[in-house]
Amino acid sequence: MRGHLHHLRRDERGMSLVFVSVAFMALLSATTLAIDVGMFMNSRSQAQNAADAGALAGAVALVYNDFDNRTASGPAVQSAINTATTNRVAGGIVSLTPADVTFPNDPSGQPTRVQVQVFRTSERSNPVSTLMGGFFGVPTADIAAVATAEATPANAETCVMPFTIPDRWTEKGTPPWDPSDTFDPGDVYVPLKPTPDPNTDYTGYNAERDRGLEVTLKADNNSKITASFYNPWDLPGSSGASDYRANIAGCNSAVIAPGDKMTPEPGNMVGPTSQGMADRIALDPNAHWNVSCNCVQGGARSSNRQLHWLLPRGHARQRCSRSHHTGRRHHRRERRPRAGRHVPACGSAGSIVMAQLVGLIVSDDDAFKKQIGRMLRASAIPVSVVEDRVGRDGTAPDLIIVDTRGDASSTMPNIERLRASAPGAAIFAIALNADPELILQSMRAGANEFFTWPPADETFHSAVRRTAARREAAVGARASATTLVFFGAKGGAGTTTVAVNSAVEVARLSKRSTVIVDLKPGLGEVALFLGVRPRYSLLDAIDNLHRLDREFLRELVVKHKSGLEILAGSDQFDRPGAADGSAIEELFRLLARQYEYIIVDAGSQINSVTVAALYTADTIFLVANPDVPSVRNAQRLLDRVRQLGACGERVRILLNRAAEPFPIPPKQIEGALGHPIHHTFPSDYKTVSTALNSGVPLALAGQSDIAAQFDRFTRMILDPSADSTSPQTPKRRVPGLERLASIW
Repeated sequence: MRGHLHHLRRDERGMSLVFVSVAFMALLSATTLAIDVGMFMNSRSQAQNAADAGALAGAVALVYNDFDNRTASGPAVQSAINTATTNRVAGGIVSLTPADVTFPNDPSGQPTRVQVQVFRTSERSNPVSTLMGGFFGVPTADIAAVATAEATPANAETCVMPFTIPDRWTEKGTPPWDPSDTFDPGDVYVPLKPTPDPNTDYTGYNAERDRGLEVTLKADNNSKITASFYNPWDLPGSSGASDYRANIAGCNSAVIAPGDKMTPEPGNMVGPTSQGMADRIALDPNAHWNVSCNCVQGGARSSNRQLHWLLPRGHARQRCSRSHHTGRRHHRRERRPRAGRHVPACGSAGSIVMAQLVGLIVSDDDAFKKQIGRMLRASAIPVSVVEDRVGRDGTAPDLIIVDTRGDASSTMPNIERLRASAPGAAIFAIALNADPELILQSMRAGANEFFTWPPADETFHSAVRRTAARREAAVGARASATTLVFFGAKGGAGTTTVAVNSAVEVARLSKRSTVIVDLKPGLGEVALFLGVRPRYSLLDAIDNLHRLDREFLRELVVKHKSGLEILAGSDQFDRPGAADGSAIEELFRLLARQYEYIIVDAGSQINSVTVAALYTADTIFLVANPDVPSVRNAQRLLDRVRQLGACGERVRILLNRAAEPFPIPPKQIEGALGHPIHHTFPSDYKTVSTALNSGVPLALAGQSDIAAQFDRFTRMILDPSADSTSPQTPKRRVPGLERLASIW
């Protein structure tokens, strides 16, 4: 009997079934909870769409129906409510009362905004039911969203400065043009023609080329026209020195449009101009202009904003708005950042560091695609344009531009399908005219922005920047890689050396996933410089884009002991070639999903492959030497980059092999290029050639001045707030064989 009991105690038959049952229940619970989480995320997106549509509909009604009627029964409030409630959330109608539709002021104090809040909450008696949450005491969940839309005139502005200065011209007498020149017989000025047929030979100020240009204001003395002359004039509703001074220091809400006739101020207003500028500076006394990044730093509102009063006589613009102007309008909506979201920071270039975007253009018109593609690539935010609605890696586009210039009955369902397939994407609708009914249809279908054809560059790029900011702030969004392209002003400038050593330092210091891509066909040296022997090359990647996932990419790259991964250059002299440009652009988009830093050695030749790299770059480092051929080529390359539409704001000049006595002084180089030198590397032939021949990068080859320079340069990339002032370049004690024989 005792033996039988002992046997029963040790008998484990049936226990497996108990364990399997418990594990199955746990798995079932986890699965249903995951379904709940997915449903809540989808409901949040639907609620945001409802709020967006309501805010946009309210703004349209405010402009086109009754701007002064903001009552509960007015067209703006009723249109916002009706439109928002037609968008269902988790199959139910959102709660929205007239009190949830408000009209906040814009930065200039004008009530041009419509804010809409939608709810599916317990407080409103319409929460979203959970599937499994009830078993854990959470039978419902609250969903809410808020959106703000603003109506901004597309052909007029407010907050305009009460003076103008002469536009830039082509200097023929003493070229090149500079602010001290006078306009003399023989000099050429070509004014800007407005859309829809803008000219390309406009000689005036350019926001990229002239950013940071210093102009000392002087009163017009009725002699020869000088770039620094200013001419004061009365803004509507203002008169006298006191108003003039206040308009400089603050924001005048009067709407100014091209063609408006302005009344000149009597006298030169020297005192009020100086006092008004002093008042304006006193609003943010710690702010200062940093010539290294061409941006405002140190102030409460440090940014990369430009001085919009550097424009032709008679033209003025500043980004403010007023909805009751009767001109064409660009309608947009803004999503309020939620608590805990990341706010983009100012980068080393003084620009907002944002994620790279993937764009899709939906149109049957090739000219439309070409024009919009050019505008996307000219944006300060890198945008990769794809051909398919879903990328090769299964990701949906971040930005969709839809051509709605044709039949609205066919384009609106198309927008609805796009919204359903890409709920997180920003959709831009472009039409021939700003018809109120068409705007409403577009917003109800799911469009975020509405433009008239052709869209104004600045307005369009502002919308792209807002899209990038929303994507960067989205909950759970992973920032795309930072892409750094190194391009040589000529062969032998040291582009590969700078690119390789910078890449090694980025990988070593950041401890983040970093890859270097060698674009040079046939003569790529990245792998050689790092002492590795790759089995595969760039060609294996672009020929297998359809299967380029994380595992396959891991087979193609070779890893250096510093942590840097290398995608080696092709061993074929004719590839990558002209036919591979789109594949290269797609490759960089896929790499951005796998790595946090992408460094590109682009060589020194402009072709379709390097152009694709320039389009996707966050920063373009142009490597030059202090000699005449290098400076001349750098000047031509800067012009070519601007012509290609790759935003010139991303270009940084690196002066390599710089040692005194300089063949050309750095200040003279900056003047010739019209671009500041971002960083200077000294000439150290012995150290660099030793590292090159041994296949050991400078950072791992021991202490040296040149290695310390790469360390400092890389830390500036990783930490843009670091001091970017390049130290004095060490003097060469004995300029002799090393300088003459230097190949770096």
